[in-house]
Amino acid sequence: MSAVNSLVDHLFRHESGRITAALTRALGARNLALAEEATQEALIRAMQTWPFRGIPSEPAAWLHRAARNYARDQLRRLSSWQTKEPAVQQFLAAQGPGAAAEPGIDDTLAMMLLCCHPAISADSRAALTLKTVSGFSTREIASAFLTAEETVAQRIVRAKRFIRDEGLQLELPEGAELAARIDSVCEVLYLLFNEGYFASHGVDALGRDLCEEAVRLLQCVLATGHTTPDRWALAALFHLHLARFEARRNDGGQLLGFDQIQSATYDQTQLRLADGALREAMRAELPSAWHVEAAIASAHCESRRDWRHILTLYDALLQLKPSPLIRLNRAVALFGAERRSEALAELNALENAEGLRDYSLLPATQARLHEEAGNMDEARRAYQRALACAMSDPAREFIERRFAKTIS
Repeated sequence: MSAVNSLVDHLFRHESGRITAALTRALGARNLALAEEATQEALIRAMQTWPFRGIPSEPAAWLHRAARNYARDQLRRLSSWQTKEPAVQQFLAAQGPGAAAEPGIDDTLAMMLLCCHPAISADSRAALTLKTVSGFSTREIASAFLTAEETVAQRIVRAKRFIRDEGLQLELPEGAELAARIDSVCEVLYLLFNEGYFASHGVDALGRDLCEEAVRLLQCVLATGHTTPDRWALAALFHLHLARFEARRNDGGQLLGFDQIQSATYDQTQLRLADGALREAMRAELPSAWHVEAAIASAHCESRRDWRHILTLYDALLQLKPSPLIRLNRAVALFGAERRSEALAELNALENAEGLRDYSLLPATQARLHEEAGNMDEARRAYQRALACAMSDPAREFIERRFAKTIS
């Protein structure tokens, strides 16, 4: 059963967006809710039948067929299905696989472009895309945005209502509209990668599948020819983080502390891909926030970290993209640059920052820095505050190990 559950979870992350996109293309965007329902039903049926009948030889294709069949059956149960629009009539008559994507565009990317319609608010675009295309739960999206689950749910409902009421289609926009939507798509891919790199919830803190899906979709974006320097900087950022991905675990699969990661274990292939992307990114006249983040990630890939240089980069990033999370990361750089009292004061000031009150990384960082400074009582109290927050299972196990050392 566990093998089946693991496979279905893997396929959910990889295939749910593709299945939903294919069904939405076939049925029209007004039937997005049915496409999502059919995808969910296919995954439920897989968990119900595969433990007893065995995993099919092509599990992804099985899920696509199951979702199509469910959608078809739901449509045919409607008394008025004969009068449905031509897209539905064609879908019901089709015997083969789902409608193909437009030449040169990935079905999932087309779905992201639909979700990123300019008339939908920026926050709602990202939430809808992460929910519909990438299979995120509302809770995970709320964590990515540092906002309440209820707020995220309302954004998704409003965005879906707009798509339905306006009769939007799953199609490739043109010109300036395409460029604007791709900018929004890239923002979503940034959130998707971050959630994979350090998952906020669940049993696996290191969701490489999510990171690689973000890279794949970004490659789809670049393949459209809209290869601006900031998008290359985003690609470089992704590859630099992936270079350090496996190095963050020990041989037993446990998370390592920041100071325990060894540069000798970094993925050289990913570093070469990052170098190539950085060369393209350097064509920019002015650096974007992603340029600076890539520079910070590159500095962390050096065998010896220059914390003063990293702090300077965080100062620049804070000017381009002021946020509590960047202030939190900058505090770590302050500490590394031997400005410890400033770092701890900044962390204390962030305790009431919007979005960070229940964010485990803030007290966990406070605990780690107090531990380094020899303030063991403060460290223990901060670890306890961190353990009261929601987090992934491996992150909790890591913090529990650190906490145990402070009381031994």
